[in-house]
Amino acid sequence: MKRVNLFILLVAGTLLFFGCKDKTKNEASGNAETKSTVTVGLRSANTDTLRATSIDSLRHPCRGCLDTITEIPYDIPAQRFDETAQALAHATGCFIETDLAKTGSVKVNAVKGKMSIRDAIRVAIKGTKLQITEEKPDRLKVEIVEE
Repeated sequence: MKRVNLFILLVAGTLLFFGCKDKTKNEASGNAETKSTVTVGLRSANTDTLRATSIDSLRHPCRGCLDTITEIPYDIPAQRFDETAQALAHATGCFIETDLAKTGSVKVNAVKGKMSIRDAIRVAIKGTKLQITEEKPDRLKVEIVEE
């Protein structure tokens, strides 16, 4: 039983890491580029349907997730920051560091359309007392900035 579980875990990890390779030719340089995509399922928060998206829209293991644009457009209503942050973190696989005791109840703007999590957070917190105070390849830090 342990061997079967280990084998399944190794196969799943290999597929997630390497994915399917699609070669495309870059017109500007003429060089062939390789793009990795792996399809995974995401359960929507508002509906109970299973949707497929590319692993590139979640988190690519070789680069940061802050600039990765999602395949499925965001449709997050204006709500509390803790709800928006959770929806964005789940959709992208990026970590949002914040003190929810201080920032969680702040009302933020709606986020609609295809964009990176960095841009989505900026849209959500525009005009509020929240601010992105730190950016790393795989995480954002959001804090209240007192004026």
